[in-house]
Amino acid sequence: MGILIFDFVAAVLWIFFLTRLDPNRKDKKSVSRLIKFFLAGLLSVIPTLLLYEILIFDYIDSGSWVLYSIIEEFLIVGPVEEFSKFIIFFLFSRKLKSTREPIDVILQAGAVALAFATVENIFYGTFVHPDILFFRWLFCATGHLAYSSIWAFYCIAVYYGNNSNKSRHNYLLIIFSIFPAAFLHGLYNFMLDMGLPLGALLVSAIALSLAYCIYRILLKTSPYRLFTPAEYKQAIPVMLQGLKRNPGSVVLNRRLALFYLHTGDYRKSLKHLERCRKISPNNAYVKSIKAVALIMDGKIERGENLLSRSFRRMDSPARWIFKRNIKRMLSDTTDGSPQMKAEQRYNRFFVDHFFSYDTALSTASINEN
Repeated sequence: MGILIFDFVAAVLWIFFLTRLDPNRKDKKSVSRLIKFFLAGLLSVIPTLLLYEILIFDYIDSGSWVLYSIIEEFLIVGPVEEFSKFIIFFLFSRKLKSTREPIDVILQAGAVALAFATVENIFYGTFVHPDILFFRWLFCATGHLAYSSIWAFYCIAVYYGNNSNKSRHNYLLIIFSIFPAAFLHGLYNFMLDMGLPLGALLVSAIALSLAYCIYRILLKTSPYRLFTPAEYKQAIPVMLQGLKRNPGSVVLNRRLALFYLHTGDYRKSLKHLERCRKISPNNAYVKSIKAVALIMDGKIERGENLLSRSFRRMDSPARWIFKRNIKRMLSDTTDGSPQMKAEQRYNRFFVDHFFSYDTALSTASINEN
C-alpha cells in the first residue's frame, strides 16, 4: 500500500509539473486534456506486454552477456516501449483532436509517458527493488518524458508542417521517429546493464537537453508568443493560424484585436473583440479595448460611454497594462505602422483626453456591474 501511495503522489506531482510547462494553459483549458492523456497512457502497458510476448528473447549461454544486453535493450525494450507510448498517444490525439498549438503535442505525449512510467514503477517497486522507487521516479520518469518529446517533435512536423498533402505516407513516417528515442532509451538501459551509472546519467542528460531544446523552439514558434507593434506583419498571420485550431481563445482574439487597432483596421478589431465578449462577457479589459476601437472608428459617444463604465471596473495594474497597450498600438509610423488619417488622430485625442482623468476615475467605485 505504501508503494501505491508513493507512486500516486509522485505521479500527481509530475503531472502538476507538466501542466506548469504550458504558460497558456488557462486560455486553452489544457489541464483537463493532459489528465485525459495520462489516463489513456495507462493503457500503453497493454501493447508493451503483447509485444514482449511476441518478441520474447531467450538468453543463450554463449558467454556473451554484452551481446544479450545489446539485443534486448536496443532491439526489444527500447523500440517496444517507445512504440507502445507512441501508438496510444497517436490514436488518442487523432480521436480527440486536442492540440491547440505545437507545444501541446509534446506535453500530451509527456502525459502518456508519465502514465507508462507510473505503471512501470509500481511493478519495480512491488516485485523488484522497492528501495529504488524514489530514484526511478527521479531518473526513469524524466527519461520517459525526454524520449517521448523526440518522437512527438516529428509528429509536430506532420501536424503543423506546410505540406498540405497529409498522406498516409507522411503518417507512416512518424513511426520511424520512435527509433532515435528507442536508441537513447536502449542506450540508457544498456549502460545500467553494464554497471556504468555515470554513462546512463550522461545519456539521460543528452536526452533531457534535446527535450529542453525542443521545448524552447516550440515556445518561440507559439502563436501565443509576444510580438512588438513593429512586428504586426508577422504577428497577424501567426495569430490567425493559431485561431484556426483554437477559435475560442480569448488571449489570441484580444491580441489580434490590438494589432488590428495598430494597423487602423478597426472593423476587424471590433470583430475579434466581439468574439472575446461572447466567450468572456464580463471582461472589463476587453470592453475597454472595444471602447477605444469604437472611438477610433468614429463612434465616439458610444465608445466613451463604454470606456467610462468598463475602465472603472479594472484594478490599478489592469488599467496600467491597458493604457500602455493602447498607447503602443496607437503609435504612429515610427514603428512601421500605417499612417493615421487626420480624423483618426482627432479620435485618438478623445482617448488621450479620457486617460487624463485617470485620477478622478481611480476614486470611483470599481464594483459597478
